[in-house]
Amino acid sequence: VPELNIKKKSTDTLKNEQSNHREQFDQGKLVIMIKQWIIKHNRPFFLVEDDGFKLIISYLEPEAKVPSADSIKRHLMNVFEYERGIIQKKLQEVPGGVSLTTDIWTTSTYEKSFMAITIHFLDSSWHMKHLLLDFVHMDGAHTGAAISNSFEECLQSMGVISKLVAITHDNASSNITFLSIFSNSVRQNGIQFDDTQQSIRCFGHILNLAMQSLLGHIGNEVEKLRTLIKSIRGSRILRKKFKIACQINNINVLKPILDTTT
Repeated sequence: VPELNIKKKSTDTLKNEQSNHREQFDQGKLVIMIKQWIIKHNRPFFLVEDDGFKLIISYLEPEAKVPSADSIKRHLMNVFEYERGIIQKKLQEVPGGVSLTTDIWTTSTYEKSFMAITIHFLDSSWHMKHLLLDFVHMDGAHTGAAISNSFEECLQSMGVISKLVAITHDNASSNITFLSIFSNSVRQNGIQFDDTQQSIRCFGHILNLAMQSLLGHIGNEVEKLRTLIKSIRGSRILRKKFKIACQINNINVLKPILDTTT
C-alpha cells in the first residue's frame, strides 16, 4: 500500500534525523542528572548501585559509568554547601529583620527527633519570603539548653542572629527555658533579645490545647467516637461498610481521621 510505504519512509527518515542530531554522551551531565533525580524525588543514595538501575543506564549508553553511592553523597554534599552559601548571602542582604519559628518532631517509633527552624522576612521588593533554615537532629533529651545550643548555632552559621525580631514556638515548658538561655547567651555577644517580649506562642497550639480541655469535659461521647474511628481505620470490613453507608446516604466518602493531642 503506497500510503503505508510513504508513512514508513517518513518515520524512518525522522528516526535518522533524530539519530543524526542526537546529543553526544556526556558523563558529567549524566552525574548531574542522577543527582537532580535523587534530590527531586528523595531517592536513597544506594539506589545507583542497584543492578536494575545500572542495567537501564547501560542499555541507554554502554559507555556510561554509574557513580557509586558514596560518590553521589559527596557530590550532593558539595551541592548542599554551595546552595547553602547562596542562601547565607541572600539572608545577610535582607534589608530588615527576620522572624523564626521552631518546633521539634519525633518519629512514630520514638527513635529520632528533629528540630525544624523556619525563617520569614520581607525582601527588598517587599515580598514575604519563607525558608526552611535548618532541620537539626536532636540527639538526647529535649532540654532547654540543648534546644538553645542547636538554635543559636544555626543562626550564627547563617549570619542572621543580629537581625532577629521574634521567635514563634509552642507551649512546651522546655521552650521557656530555651528562650531564657538563648536570650542570656546572645546578650553576652552584644545582641539584644528579650525572651519575654520577642517570643510568640503558637496560636494554633494554644487553640488545640483549649479544644482538648473542652473535649475533656464532654468525656465519654468523644471517647466513643475516637474508638469508632480507630475501629473503622483498623478493619477492612468496617471500612467497606462505612463506604457503603456513605454512598446510601449520598455522602462523600472520606477517610475518618483522629484528632491529635499535643
